[in-house]
Amino acid sequence: ACGQNSPPPADPAEQDPAVSGALAAPMMSDPDLAAVNAGDAALGGGSPASARIPGPLRSAEAIAAARTEAERLLGARPAPLPEPKDSGREESRAADAGTAVGLAETIGAVEPACTRLMRYGFGWAARLPSAIPVYPRAAVQEAAGADAPGCTVRAVVFASPVPPGDVLAFYYSAGQRAGLAMEHRREGDDSVIEGRKGSAGFVLYARTGPDGLGAFDLVTRGL
Repeated sequence: ACGQNSPPPADPAEQDPAVSGALAAPMMSDPDLAAVNAGDAALGGGSPASARIPGPLRSAEAIAAARTEAERLLGARPAPLPEPKDSGREESRAADAGTAVGLAETIGAVEPACTRLMRYGFGWAARLPSAIPVYPRAAVQEAAGADAPGCTVRAVVFASPVPPGDVLAFYYSAGQRAGLAMEHRREGDDSVIEGRKGSAGFVLYARTGPDGLGAFDLVTRGL
């Protein structure tokens, strides 16, 4: 360490250019570079709230494409939402849920005996009922579910750049097509869509998040 002689430089032929380039490249944790490569970002999960959907997937073109795909799934444009009913709740029950399983239990959509059987995994989002899928091009943040006798449950938290009103209209129309009795109401700052048919049904809580994205909590049971 106290010597005056510097070690000889490494032979350039022994340096891997790919490794050298990777080490010299800017770190991709830089927020300004978060959307540089969005090739596989059509559906994501577990991302930080500040970058839940990369910039290119929040563009006007991406929003228009999501709406077009939603219309294709419905076979028509979503019908206008009816005016929301006043639930009498000053705060949304989904506000303090914390987790997907907590959401299912907090809003009363699922019996406690069922929530104890629920397990986490993004695969549950892909196993939503075909009539009530994740909104096109949305980014799943968390998912949980269970398949047991008398306990077919899915709970999915997702975000979308499409305004909440359009997403709510999609689910309201989807519920009607599935033969469910539909309701639109307000709980605190959240808009809520609920569809029921006997003991089966679904409920969707929607709001605009602090990052400007639509934030959605969806629970299905028995569908």
